[in-house]
Amino acid sequence: MGRKRTGERQYILFCIAGIILISLSACNALKGVGKDANNKAGHRKEVYKHLLAANELVENGNLEDAIKENQLVLSMSNNTPPADEALFNMGLIYVHHGNNRKDYKASLEMFKRLEKDYPQSPLVEQAKTWVSTLETIDKLTKRADEKRSVNESLFRANKLLSQGDYEGALREYNKVLAITGKNAPADEALFNSGLIYADYRNPKKDIKKALGFFERVMKDYPQSLLVQESEIWIGVLRVIEKSKQVDIEIEEMKKEMSR
Repeated sequence: MGRKRTGERQYILFCIAGIILISLSACNALKGVGKDANNKAGHRKEVYKHLLAANELVENGNLEDAIKENQLVLSMSNNTPPADEALFNMGLIYVHHGNNRKDYKASLEMFKRLEKDYPQSPLVEQAKTWVSTLETIDKLTKRADEKRSVNESLFRANKLLSQGDYEGALREYNKVLAITGKNAPADEALFNSGLIYADYRNPKKDIKKALGFFERVMKDYPQSLLVQESEIWIGVLRVIEKSKQVDIEIEEMKKEMSR
């Protein structure tokens, strides 16, 4: 009986020791979880501290430092909120009315990243609106640049033509055609190129090339105000071509008769 009780007692003590050991392990694990939670909470608090600082810098007009703070938020967020807010803020800063170094391209990139990387963000719809707006601005800016470039080339071409620099004028008209494609004032560039090749003072006068330019005006730009003039020039040049052919035939007949 004594041995049986002793064995039971030892067994109970063994179980108690096991429970204590398990409990201690669980406590240590809970301490680790709590520590991780505290670290995460501290890190998140630090991230939002930088985000708040960025917003205050914008209000004070310090946009460059505001961008740096938002970039820091972005790097600390590990692809989680408030990284989306940092991207949105940077997009706004790059087009801010007080930003002397506006960068529409960089702004567009920020909003597109937000739309792509954080599709569930409440800022996505606003980002989409900004993307559409900035893309429209980009198109209008490119058109304005092209128009300015075209006008400059036309001005240079006309000036060179008045100076008798036919090759230089042709180069400028070709630039106009390369930029505009089939849009005005490509018809003017084609017509003037035809005039250059039809000009009797041009050492490289070429009636066939002149005809080609005038015919392109009529074919590609039927609504152009230069169509009627192109048609007149085509008629004149064909008469000249025909008269040349007649002269050649007369010369050949003279040679035959002299034999």
